[in-house]
Amino acid sequence: MKKLLLFAAMALLGMTACQEAEMSDVTSGEVDVMVTTTLPAELTPTRVVGDGTTVNRCIMEIYLNGALYGSRQVATVSNHKATFTARLVSGSTYDLVFWADKAGSDNKSDLHYDTSDL
Repeated sequence: MKKLLLFAAMALLGMTACQEAEMSDVTSGEVDVMVTTTLPAELTPTRVVGDGTTVNRCIMEIYLNGALYGSRQVATVSNHKATFTARLVSGSTYDLVFWADKAGSDNKSDLHYDTSDL
């Protein structure tokens, strides 16, 4: 279990990247945003068994002022990438939280971890 937790943490850290998108042409209202996460082609070697090739889902949650904004999204990982879309209010600052792992057979159920509160 400890090995799996370390692997998940490394996968999560390895796939995160900071992006800041300026929406200068939008003065107010909501905008559609597409977010693509990318897992590294090769994960940094750790003491964990596996190389990240079994990761098949990515979860995204968006937070506004520390509270969940909208609902959790789940995407299938394909070619080390997962893509999400969200409708956000321009001018606001959001925190996006990602989790990548191997899911159960339906891609929504947890296989190894309880992801109910990320």
